[in-house]
Amino acid sequence: MAVIEGVMGYYDGTGDDGFGSSSYEIAVKTDTPVLLIVNGGGCSASVLAVMKGFKELVCDSMIAGFIINNVTEMTYRYIKKLAAKYFGRNMIAGYIPKLPKECLLSSRHLGLVTAGEIDNIDDIISKTVDIIRPCIDIDMITDMAGSINNPYMPGDSGSYEKAAAGGGTHSSHSDSSDGMPVIAIARDDAFCFYYQDNLEMLQSLGCTVEYFSPLADEPVPEYASGLIIGGGYPENHLEALAANKITSESVRKCIESGMPCIAECGGFMYLGRCIDGKNMTGLLDVESSNTGHLVRFGYVTVTADRDTLLLKKGQSIKAHEFHYYDSSDNGAACTASKTNGRSWQCIHAENNIFAGYPHMHFASNMGAAEKFVRSCGEYKRLKMR
Repeated sequence: MAVIEGVMGYYDGTGDDGFGSSSYEIAVKTDTPVLLIVNGGGCSASVLAVMKGFKELVCDSMIAGFIINNVTEMTYRYIKKLAAKYFGRNMIAGYIPKLPKECLLSSRHLGLVTAGEIDNIDDIISKTVDIIRPCIDIDMITDMAGSINNPYMPGDSGSYEKAAAGGGTHSSHSDSSDGMPVIAIARDDAFCFYYQDNLEMLQSLGCTVEYFSPLADEPVPEYASGLIIGGGYPENHLEALAANKITSESVRKCIESGMPCIAECGGFMYLGRCIDGKNMTGLLDVESSNTGHLVRFGYVTVTADRDTLLLKKGQSIKAHEFHYYDSSDNGAACTASKTNGRSWQCIHAENNIFAGYPHMHFASNMGAAEKFVRSCGEYKRLKMR
């Protein structure tokens, strides 16, 4: 059984109908039955109105059932009895009681604390499972999953599908003597926001992916011919990043030597002079600081206003922004636009750098990934001369 996790409210998206890129649109496109979790806290029969509204807003809602969150067993049994009357059949697959404090996951300004940062995550999951298991009708959920008519099979017969089989995991050491460029990825608690399928696509295009940790003061692998510094939480590790000179000098040396580099959001800020007054690499004449609120949040289309490392003038790629920080200069090589008509300039694209707040998705423009890989290959050939 495969599970697709939804995001935000079920119908929340973009475009004229508000559904673009929403969980609902994904369910329709993948022909996936939906088990919608609704909050029943503080009410009883009123939750049926919420359920009915979601189910009947559109004729093809894809909703096959519900789980009621934050209710007692007594309230759940009462609602379930009423639901059979209003829906004509059982559509409730269980409930989730109010969880004890030790099962709750803490959050911060960009969402939940990531699993890798929680020492007892396995214990939390185990305790939560023990609480929820007797409250959920697994057989009903299995029947819902089995009702799908056309199981969605991602990919076609191309190379990108082959990359998915590799999983995008850490590769073993390679000097890339076979001609395959090595892409160095900064990955640790400070830089942890990556689209996994972006990394898999790079592999499918003939690259080897290697990770290094700026927090551990590791240099860029000497055999690398491309560099990606993703988003994450550099603001939570400013003292360490400012003190770790091996990494910063290595990053500076690589980029100044012409190595192609993509830096997104936190990675972009790391290439600047400082974050909240703490010195970073200084490769870009940029200062970043916390605004205290979300800045330019949501899906965007990034269009190049001139030729860049990833995009030629006029070409576009889908992207996403989600950050509380802003910089003194966000770049002007591209224009980011939203479906509501709002737009702004973004991206520093000096020679071999493509850096800015947007997180790009290569599947929306595979040519951008191919262009990056070609640039990495050219850098490798020049380096070997």
